[in-house]
Amino acid sequence: MFDLSNSEYADKTQAISDAEELLERRAKPSFSVIIPAYREEKILDKTLSVYTEELRRKFEFELILSDGGSEDATVEIAKKYVDKLVEKNKSGRQTIAEGRNEGAKAAESEVLVFINADTVPAEPSVFFEKIRLWAKGEGPFKNCVALTCAMEGFPE
Repeated sequence: MFDLSNSEYADKTQAISDAEELLERRAKPSFSVIIPAYREEKILDKTLSVYTEELRRKFEFELILSDGGSEDATVEIAKKYVDKLVEKNKSGRQTIAEGRNEGAKAAESEVLVFINADTVPAEPSVFFEKIRLWAKGEGPFKNCVALTCAMEGFPE
């Protein structure tokens, strides 16, 4: 039988609890970036290369691409970059809204960031740092209900 009043036991128990909490936080992203796509092979390498593994680790987010039934190389290109790939499994073309919703279903975070396949944040590190802080209830935007940023597009 353990004496719970023993401070050494209590300290070890707290350390284990703290470690478990840290692992749980590391396992779950702060936010999920969801990109709906359909026939984007011409620009997808350029778009997805912005969201490097280093950027995703630094700002604690996952990258999800929701493909709407592309028949070109969109899916193959996406597999090189994304954490999760959602592929349409019903007949007919998927709308961009359906793509967003399907991507959201696959997200591990409750904080969802939707970005179109032909755009990227003008300053990704600045934007994702603001999102990361906001998702944690910290920073100057903690009382906002939504955030936005300047975007750059690919007209191709």
